[in-house]
Amino acid sequence: MEGYFLGDIMFYSTFSSESVCAGHPDKICDQISDAVLDSALKQDPYSHAGIECLVTSNKVIIAGEIKTKAQIDYQKITKKLLKKLQYNSSIYQFDYHTLDIQVLVHQQSSDIAQGVNSGGAGDQGMMFGYACNETKQLMPLPIMLAHSLTKKMDQLQEKVLPYLRPDGKSQVVVDYKNYQPDKIKKIILAKPHNSKIKPFQVKQDLYQHAVLPVLEKL
Repeated sequence: MEGYFLGDIMFYSTFSSESVCAGHPDKICDQISDAVLDSALKQDPYSHAGIECLVTSNKVIIAGEIKTKAQIDYQKITKKLLKKLQYNSSIYQFDYHTLDIQVLVHQQSSDIAQGVNSGGAGDQGMMFGYACNETKQLMPLPIMLAHSLTKKMDQLQEKVLPYLRPDGKSQVVVDYKNYQPDKIKKIILAKPHNSKIKPFQVKQDLYQHAVLPVLEKL
């Protein structure tokens, strides 16, 4: 974010936010961890889980700790998710059919469990956030636009533009005037695609089917 004062009255700034598609490595890791927790809670509502993931070429490492009576099938959960994300070809170097999944999950420490069971949080953390009236979601406009664009690209990949591939990212830069959004300065979309499709065609399609529909809802 950058900004400056003009005299004593006018304040201008530029704020940029980015979002990643459902098939981006960072988002894959989050979704696997969430899916493991969901599976545990479905079977045992008193489950506690601290699961982290790492993904690289055709490999997933699931690590962390868990306290649950549930039977967790890490392999099945991971492959089901990646199938849904359409990682179904060796061309991606990440194919759910042949994926190497390594599970390094152990039982939660008894010391932590004791704190949780007696009513404690069981962990510590620092959080930062705020709400504003720029959007109906009460979040800043740049991040909401970035999220909307990646969500739209994921939807297009499923039906409208099947040549798109799972990964992807968006970045939105918004100019502010007097602490309020003034204009959208820049939109950047990154989306892997079939190499047979010309970059110009990809740019046109994403502008027509992603950028315009999202901006029209403002």
